[in-house]
Formats: sequence, C-alpha cells, structure tokens
Amino acid sequence: MNRLKNHMLPSTILTKLKMARTEFLVGLVFIACLGKVYLSICNANLDLTIGRFALHMDEQLLYDGVFKILHPKNIGSFFFNVFDGFDHRYGRVFWYVHSIVCFLPEIVLGPKGLIFFSRMLSVLLLSASCLILCNVFLKTFFFRLFAFFIFINLPFSSYYMTMPKPEPLQLLFLSLFFVFFKKNKYSLNKKHWVFLGLSFGTKVSMFPVVITTLMFSLYHSFLTEKPKKPFSKALTAIFYIMLGLSIAVPVLLIQYLFSVLLYFLLIKLISKALTATTSHKAFLITTLFFANLFYSFIIKKLYGTSSGLVIWFDQTFLGVGHGYDNADVDFFKWVEYLMNEHLSPFLTINTILFALSFFVVVFFLKTKKTTSDFGQGNPSIPEALLLVLLGLSLFFAVFFASNRISGFYLFPGSVLLVLGLISSCEGLLKAKQGAKKMHGNKIAFLFVVCLSGVALFLWLPQNLKTLEGLAKRTKSPEHKTNYSSYLQINDFLTFYSKEKNRKIHIKNIGSPYVPNDNEHFSIQNLYRPFTSWNRGFEALLVKDIGSVSIKKINPKFFNYALRVEEKKGYDKHVVNFDENCSSKECYKRIKTFRNGTEFLVLNKSTD
Repeated sequence: MNRLKNHMLPSTILTKLKMARTEFLVGLVFIACLGKVYLSICNANLDLTIGRFALHMDEQLLYDGVFKILHPKNIGSFFFNVFDGFDHRYGRVFWYVHSIVCFLPEIVLGPKGLIFFSRMLSVLLLSASCLILCNVFLKTFFFRLFAFFIFINLPFSSYYMTMPKPEPLQLLFLSLFFVFFKKNKYSLNKKHWVFLGLSFGTKVSMFPVVITTLMFSLYHSFLTEKPKKPFSKALTAIFYIMLGLSIAVPVLLIQYLFSVLLYFLLIKLISKALTATTSHKAFLITTLFFANLFYSFIIKKLYGTSSGLVIWFDQTFLGVGHGYDNADVDFFKWVEYLMNEHLSPFLTINTILFALSFFVVVFFLKTKKTTSDFGQGNPSIPEALLLVLLGLSLFFAVFFASNRISGFYLFPGSVLLVLGLISSCEGLLKAKQGAKKMHGNKIAFLFVVCLSGVALFLWLPQNLKTLEGLAKRTKSPEHKTNYSSYLQINDFLTFYSKEKNRKIHIKNIGSPYVPNDNEHFSIQNLYRPFTSWNRGFEALLVKDIGSVSIKKINPKFFNYALRVEEKKGYDKHVVNFDENCSSKECYKRIKTFRNGTEFLVLNKSTD
C-alpha cells in the first residue's frame, strides 16, 4: 500500500521529502558534533587557570591590560589604562570589552575568574559572529547550521576559542556591520559604517576588507544612482569608518575630532563664496589628512613627541615584524603551506576542494546576470561575490605581508571565503532546475559533500585532539617541571632578598613561569633577543640562551644577527660563580632551576 502511495506522489515531491530527511539526519550529526566541541572547549579553558605566571605571553598581554583597568592605583591611572595603556595594537576596545565581562568574575574568583571568563568570552564572540553571518547571508536552516558547523571546525578555530585574541571581537563588529549593510542595500551614507571602523580599529588586518567593501559599495552605487552621488556618499562612509576607528583607538580621537571640526568650519567658509561640491569636500578631506601627517612629523622632529596617529601607526602597520620572521617565507611559501598543510595533509583532497570552489563561483555567476541583478537591487549575487572577494583579499594580505607561517592568520579570511562559497552553493541548489543549471547543481552538491567530509573526518578530529591536549596541560611533564621551577624561583628569590636585606630587581629573559612582584623582589620581562649585557642590570633570569649553539640558529630569521649577538653576549658576560670575569661587567651564575632557568647576578670588576 505504501509503495502504491509513493508511486502516486509526483517525483519532485518524493525528491524533496528525501532531501528533507537527509538534511534532518545530517543536521543531527552536526549538532551532536558541535555539542562535543563546545564541551571540549570548556574543559580546555578550565585547565591552566592557576595564575598569570602560567599563561602564554599572548594571554599575559590581555591579563595585564585588564588587571590594570580593574585594579588602578588611582582615578588618573584608571583613565590612562582605559584610553591609552601604552598599547594600541588592538586599539583599546579589546581591553574595554574584556574588562566589562571579567569585572565580577575577577572579584568573586580572583585570577582564575579573569582567565577563564576572558577565554570563554572569545568563545561567545566568535560563536555570535558566526551565527550572525550565517543568519544574514544564508536563507535556510540547514545551510545556516552547515555553515556554522564548518566555521566552528575550521583550522585554528580552537586556537581562537582558547586564546584571547582580537579576531573574535573584530569579526563580531564586522558581522554587525553586515547586518545593517544588507538591510540598507549597501548604502554609503549610513551610520552603520562605524562598525566597520570598529572592526578595523580592533586590528588593522581588516584594512583590505575596508577598502574592498568601499569599492564594492561605490560600484553598486554607480549602477543604481546618479554618477556624482556615490562620491558624496562615500565621504559619509569614510567619516563613520574613521569615527569607529577613533572609538576603538582613543589615542586618535583628539586629532579626529579636531579635523572634523576644522572640516565643517572650512566648508562653511567655502559655502559663503561658492557652492561646496563633492570635489571641494574630497579635496578638503585629503588636505586635512596630509595636514595631520605633516603635524605629526613636525612635533616628532622638533619636540620628540609622538602624536596619536604616529603612535598608532608605529604599533600597527610598522610593527608587524616578529622575531621568528623568516626571509624564505614569501607568497609562494604561503601557497605551498595552504595546499599541503593548512586545509589537510593530503594534496589531492585540497586540490579537489579548490577546484570545486572555483567551479562553484563560476557556475553561480553564470546562472545569474550580475549586471542586471546589481541594477535591480538583487542582493544574492553581490553578497556571495563580495564575501569571496573579501576572503581572498585577507588571504593575499597575509601572503604578501607576513614572513612567518602562522596558520591562525588565515582564519578570518577563511570564514568570509567559505561563507561566500556556501552562499553560492545554496543559490545553486535552491534554484529552479533546468538543463543549463544541472551542472551547477551537481558541482554545488559535490562541494557541500566534500567540505562536510573534510570537516567531519579531518578538521573535527584535529580540533578535538588539540582541545584534549589543552585540557591536560597541567598534567604534562613540561608544566610540572615549569611549576616546580616556579616554586623554586619564588623560594630562592625570597631567601636571597632576605639575605641581602633589600628588595631585588630582576629582568626576565625567557623563563616561562615567574612569580608576581612582592615586597622581596620585582621581575620585569624583557624582549628577546637580549643584547644589553653591558647595561648593568642587578640580576637576570635567563633560559634557553646558554644551551643554544650559534650553528643551530636559523640564518634565515630576520633577527638572525641579533640572535647571534645575544648568544655571543651571553658567552662573554656569563660565568660560573667560582670563575673570574673577563670583562668589567659580568653575570655570575648563582642558581640553575629544574627547567633550565638560570639566576644571574651582576658582578663588577674592581680593576
């Protein structure tokens, strides 16, 4: 009887029913896997919360910034730490948000509360960003769930959900921008551009997205409006982008507000003589921009004072170098890494995935008449195409600008690129079937199946393995050795201080676990390579310098010469306690702790 009923149903209905059932079952698998991932994330973030001393240096950066805001010495110190803090690499908005969220947990739970909730905030920000992006650009529940599953399992997603970094907040601002960007049909003269400025201010890596989105909106406006209007409206977009940037980076706020005030005063003066055109406004904005640069240069040259613009620029665009930068790492090395490691260790699978991605875009664009869709305000084509372009722009920026292979740099671009591809697939699979569209439909289906397989059988296991390892950090031999050394260092420095009957001031060079400052000693971390052996520091904590041979230092590192100088300085200035110094100032090795950290004390020659 059931067979008879099935035969009576049209084939299209049967196909839809089968598809719905398949989507339901696959969706259950995705949800179950997501539950496992989030449980593993919580376990990972709960581990290694014993104190600041045990954190990675990147996590210490956030911890210190938030702690200074939550525990200021006075009201002046509070405002300084909020609006400046000597660190503008991630603006100050990165620390605003974390300070607000961690305020109560830190009061109740102390350092553990600050550490755990700052990590979980990254999980919340990244998850919220992905949910918003899926809801904005995808139409059906299945594709939204599918895309979200992919995002949470992309390579290095576990990194951003266990290590507080600015990218999750950056993506949240970007996703909020897209909400209003789509709602207002890509309009240039709306306030929502402030969110793009906030995203840019959170980290300057968003610069390619800012430029590409502005160009896209200008192009769209040219097709739908009078020729002169887009440029006039673009000025409004730039105004709000700069406002968002200045809110995220308060050190820029004074120059920005002064420039805006001066702009409106000059426009008012110009308007009294003639009608201020778009060309006049654009010229004035350009003039004010270069005037700010000139002003910044003059006060730096004459008075040695850095303006907010110079400070921000030095710490961001000019401060992208890293000690592990390698001269051999270029565009082609990045492509090689992407094809052989990042996506999966299998070149064949990666090649198939890239080939399917290419054909998805090609068939999607062939299925639609892009020019007419732009003109008619159809959002589906430009959105999918824009997302792909934005993802590629972030990829190419990393490929050309970074001389260090760090896969997590590719995550924001991966989110946008994959979202654009999934949006294209949704359009192809949901389109009315016809002879010309069958090939595109098949390609889209193959891409979804292939991407699902890679995510389920390669990315998911790898992320779970990574998270499992992070959840067992306190059980690892490395942690136990470092923690034991931490206790040794604390006890020894306390004893040494009491013996000397004074507070000891120590510089730390590479030791991973060091105690917090107290009445007996203070410890300040110094950046490596360390070359200031003749500065006469009272005492040093040094790790992994004496045991490293110059021959083992990679000559391709950009700071190779400084690393060699560091090692030669160590060999020249560091001696055992019972040895004589060959120079006027040397450091005697008083104590070596279990993890290899050496305690060195300055010894000046009396000759």
